[in-house]
Amino acid sequence: MSDARTGWEALRLPPWQFLSSRWPWRALGYQASGALVGAATMISLVLLTSLGVLLSPVLIGLCLLTAVCLAGLPLAAVERRRMALMGFSVAGSPHREPPAPGARTWLRARLTESATWRELFFALSTGSVLWLFDLTVVTVTVLPTASTLFGPLITAVAPARAVPAGVALAGWIWLTPFIGLVLCIGSAYLLVTTATARATLVLRLLPTGPDPARQVADLTRSRARLVDGFEAERRRIERDLHDGAQQRLLALSLQLGLLRVRLTHEQVSAEILEAVENAHQQAKQTIDELRDLVQGIHPRVLADRGLGPAVVELAGQATIPIELDFEPAQRFPAPIEAAGYFTVAEALTNAVKHGGADRIVVTGRHIAGTLTVVVTDDGVGGADISAGSGLQGLVDRADAVGGTLTVTSPAGGPTVLRLDIPIR
Repeated sequence: MSDARTGWEALRLPPWQFLSSRWPWRALGYQASGALVGAATMISLVLLTSLGVLLSPVLIGLCLLTAVCLAGLPLAAVERRRMALMGFSVAGSPHREPPAPGARTWLRARLTESATWRELFFALSTGSVLWLFDLTVVTVTVLPTASTLFGPLITAVAPARAVPAGVALAGWIWLTPFIGLVLCIGSAYLLVTTATARATLVLRLLPTGPDPARQVADLTRSRARLVDGFEAERRRIERDLHDGAQQRLLALSLQLGLLRVRLTHEQVSAEILEAVENAHQQAKQTIDELRDLVQGIHPRVLADRGLGPAVVELAGQATIPIELDFEPAQRFPAPIEAAGYFTVAEALTNAVKHGGADRIVVTGRHIAGTLTVVVTDDGVGGADISAGSGLQGLVDRADAVGGTLTVTSPAGGPTVLRLDIPIR
């Protein structure tokens, strides 16, 4: 089984992998069914047009000619399904708004649509050129291959008058299967090439709308870019606060400390000394709060050493003992590490502050390309994501990196928070 998604990718596979795949058979089915559909289309269009012209003086003739104009609609729908054989999207049909009630309104809307005329052009091409192309390719590839590959059998079964070439070859007829094998290999490549080229041409002929698969891929990439940009902005803010405001506050605190020491040796009033002391304490308190803020924006250990050491440091800062079983020591992409870290941080805070937990277990595993983080506590339970708490933010953060967050928290506990993130 090959992992090629289109015929063009299949042609780039190694020969043994290409020949053992389904692509030659899919190409044969695509072009053989194209010959049948095209022949039926040609007959239908000729009959409808002839009857429509002959009966044009009456209403039924006009109806038949209108049916010819709209013949491309069902044929294009069938073709989009057939193109899936060659790996092309079948979801590219043009978006049409629901018509207003009434057959006349619907008919006017369809006949004035440019997409309808492009589909009619495709129907005419199918009934005139494309089906002949398909029939020619199938005939050129299948008949010589089958006649040489099964030459000895045909000569033995069919009457001599029916296979004069086989009679003429006499004993050399047993060499034809080897020729047929070579023709079979060449036919496989020819079929896939012509079928893919035909599907590519049809894809350009038919009007298409938004491809849902491509839209999903584009949205996934844009979401990844937004997450990366968000994390980069967080780091910039953390760096600016650490290198800017925090350093200035630290310098101010040092100056106030020196001023307090100097004033203790001079004759100043107790009120001034107390004011300087209060200013010094407030500066130190502001530094501590700013350090906590910077730590919350993006922990330094998370950026420097990764998720594992960051979780270990987080557990060491908890007010109750944490049972830690966190195995992953390797580095992950920055958004994934941030999601894992803040999930553990929020879970620990909720367990202590709201759950009244006495025991918390944090486990982490990286198995089969998925990072799993589980935080379990013995608190009172009752945590609810839909309540609009910080858990909803964790769900959004997990979703942004393609992961899932589940919370199980019955009344009375225990509360189990599980984060699963695929590592691509």
